[in-house]
Amino acid sequence: MTWPLEAADAVGPDDEEAWDLETALEHVGVGRFQWAALLVCGLANAADAVEILGLSLVLPAAEDDLALTAAGKSALSSCIFAGMLIGGLLWGPMGDALGRRSTLVASLAINGVFGALSAAAANVGQLVLLRLLAGIGVGGSVPVVFSYLAELLPAHARGKFMVGLAAFWMVGSLYSAGVGWAMIGPVGWRPFLVVAALPAFAAAASCLLLLPESPRHLLVHGRVGPAEKAIKRMAAVNRVKLPPNVRLRQHESHLLAAAAAAAHDHNSPGMTLPAAAAAAAACGSSKDVEAMDAAVCSSSSSTGRGVGPCGQLRPLVQHARGALRTSGDTAMQLLRAPLRARFLPLLVAWIGMCGGWYSTVLWIPEYFKARGAGDSSLYAQTFAVAAANLPGNIASIFMVDRLGRRWTACLCLAGACLAALGFAAAPADPVWSVVAACVFNAISVGGWNALDLLSAELFPTEVRRGAKAFDIIKTATAATIVWFKQHATSIIWNALDLLSAELFPTEVRSTAMGLLGATGRLASFATTFLA
Repeated sequence: MTWPLEAADAVGPDDEEAWDLETALEHVGVGRFQWAALLVCGLANAADAVEILGLSLVLPAAEDDLALTAAGKSALSSCIFAGMLIGGLLWGPMGDALGRRSTLVASLAINGVFGALSAAAANVGQLVLLRLLAGIGVGGSVPVVFSYLAELLPAHARGKFMVGLAAFWMVGSLYSAGVGWAMIGPVGWRPFLVVAALPAFAAAASCLLLLPESPRHLLVHGRVGPAEKAIKRMAAVNRVKLPPNVRLRQHESHLLAAAAAAAHDHNSPGMTLPAAAAAAAACGSSKDVEAMDAAVCSSSSSTGRGVGPCGQLRPLVQHARGALRTSGDTAMQLLRAPLRARFLPLLVAWIGMCGGWYSTVLWIPEYFKARGAGDSSLYAQTFAVAAANLPGNIASIFMVDRLGRRWTACLCLAGACLAALGFAAAPADPVWSVVAACVFNAISVGGWNALDLLSAELFPTEVRRGAKAFDIIKTATAATIVWFKQHATSIIWNALDLLSAELFPTEVRSTAMGLLGATGRLASFATTFLA
């Protein structure tokens, strides 16, 4: 089924009431639509967790079937992160050009198709290739899902909902561990890979049927009519009545017109993206992200280097070509003021977090096996470690609003480091090993959640997903470098997720998120060869 959609009434210019997007979102409030969006986006996040973490359960079972060597194990562990690196760089600009919804659906479909096909792999080479292609899909959905949900929520509810979204990673890890526990021993690892792909298909179908495109993304690209329809759709689902004469204020169009007129009248070039963003950010108001959106939109259009002029709808193919052509320019904006001061610290945080956490999570089943765990106890212990996310997620829900995103991320990262030392020093007793791994994972998830939220909110729309893609590259590199921690990371993940989602204005948010995620996968990729 699809949500009801009210037709937009024709409104004359003399009797219309203009609202900005935040006012409209606050009026729509939090209701059935927002909870449905959380469930759909959460399912997408869980699907990514299943795809990434499920392979760690497959490796011990497939070792004899595929005659895996040490090099083969490293290749299988790292291939999904290599795919996520490629996906983060590819899908980041596409998400800013084509929209959050279509990009999310396409990336989830790729994830599911190649994840399921990997069950039919006849040898290690085929399995590595198929898992790499599935990773390209994961690399697209990870950056966009946090930006997408953040742009469907009113400001007052964003923090808790984004932590809830990040918590669905725990749902995916529990699904992966539980299904692996039930299936791999009795029926084998190949049927497990097919079942592991089901959440990706379910998330893609749900997103396609139930959710509209991000109204903020539509407004930034000048599509006022579709943005108004999206707001009406959200209000109808929440059973909230909108004033009959209300229309969304397209302030970006006014800024564009003014900038274009000034450039024409004075025969001077338009503002460049960093200059416009700096001018907007200099205002220092509580709405500086929205102001930066407008400035970035204005500069991208007036210079002719952006995806397209605000207020003008171009064909999707033209948008895609423009995004790929200008993705390098967009990424460079993140290294210039004022975005550089936000991007570089997040980059370091994502590299360290991804390298340490992913490398640990993928290594833990092998670690338990080396400590004498049989097949049944191995999956039971992995399930216990996955369940350790729950207390970390609950704690981060309160921490991100009371302590703030930055403090939550910093405290959890420090706590995860201490927990990792305890993990390394744990006695050979399997019980102590499981306890140490659980403590590490619980703390780390809070940092992840805060970092994702910051990354999704601190960039303008135009580069938001690209920054997250860059984040994925770091994660791929770092996660494979440290391969060593799991219980203290729950709160850290939450804090990092929230920070990453909030720190960038809408126009560059998706690109920023994509780049951050992509660079993080570089770290994950590298660490798999060091483990």
